[in-house]
Amino acid sequence: MTSLSYAKLDSSSNVESFSCGNEEHHFKLNRFLKEKALNHHSDFIGTTLLASKDEITVGYITLLTDSIIVRKEEKELRENFFSKVFLRNKYETFPSLKIGRIAVHEDYQHQGKSNGLKVGTYLFKLSVAIATKSNDFMGVRFLTVDAKDNARDWYINKLNFRVLDQTKPNFLFYDLLGWKNE
Repeated sequence: MTSLSYAKLDSSSNVESFSCGNEEHHFKLNRFLKEKALNHHSDFIGTTLLASKDEITVGYITLLTDSIIVRKEEKELRENFFSKVFLRNKYETFPSLKIGRIAVHEDYQHQGKSNGLKVGTYLFKLSVAIATKSNDFMGVRFLTVDAKDNARDWYINKLNFRVLDQTKPNFLFYDLLGWKNE
């Protein structure tokens, strides 16, 4: 299996040839990486990490802080997803790490079965590693994502994210305690 490496995006990163496709949502992801991601770094909004294979950028992920808010009156959510945490802590807000953007170069999409190079899964596992390592010095309980319609099934079926609230079916979460069991 070919290994991937990662590095934080900086002004010397070569991302001009990166393209995750030609559809409208791909253009937005491509433009973000090339035109906006460094500003997010300098403004402390989000951090973009590049996945590389043989020094070629094959994907990226942008991470930022988030929180899940579950108000006391949202009884069903509290009972279904957060019962143990609520019983112990009585919190309404839970610290999270948000996947702001994730993109895989078009030449490396859907390649997991043919060559074992699962760039999207690698980026997800990288976000889990960062979140769990963050718990050495601050609390991070969940990963969150506002999934695009075309990516929602991947998050749910491949990565075990869950829908928090049926009225917001694309706001998904992943409980980092579950990582211990996978």
